[in-house]
Amino acid sequence: MAIDLSGHGARAIPPEGIRFEQFINDIDRAFEEQGWSDAHLFGYSMGGYAAMLFAAKHPDRVRSVVTLGT
Repeated sequence: MAIDLSGHGARAIPPEGIRFEQFINDIDRAFEEQGWSDAHLFGYSMGGYAAMLFAAKHPDRVRSVVTLGT
């Protein structure tokens, strides 16, 4: 499943702008919506940074992180 981060895909730019904290919240939202307790994450470019930051904040919820062009 692909996670659209704020300001990407069909997701609007939030009024407070684009920040990595919002991306971490976007990933957390996807976990909640999908009912995931943990997952492998892949991130391309800025999404790789978001995946690594999410893993640093929630190490118990991330099995691995793979990035490309990050």
